[in-house]
Amino acid sequence: MYCCGASAFNFTFLEIAPLAQAVLLDGQLDGKLKVHRLLLTFLSSTGLLERLNTYQGTPSKQMLYERTENIVAAKTLRQLQSE
Repeated sequence: MYCCGASAFNFTFLEIAPLAQAVLLDGQLDGKLKVHRLLLTFLSSTGLLERLNTYQGTPSKQMLYERTENIVAAKTLRQLQSE
């Protein structure tokens, strides 16, 4: 028997009702987008965004912007799926 903690929940993500899955996914995507925008705002306000170098052949700024686009695309696909 489990007391308090994450291991007390014996269910998988697939066992959660589809509506609950949608709410969880929407919240996760919103959270990711908010955090990523805060990161870009911080980097921009401190001048670090302009000083980013290339990482493994890809400009770091480009990687950050592509990450934002990926999150927005995932949110859009999720919204289309729920319609």
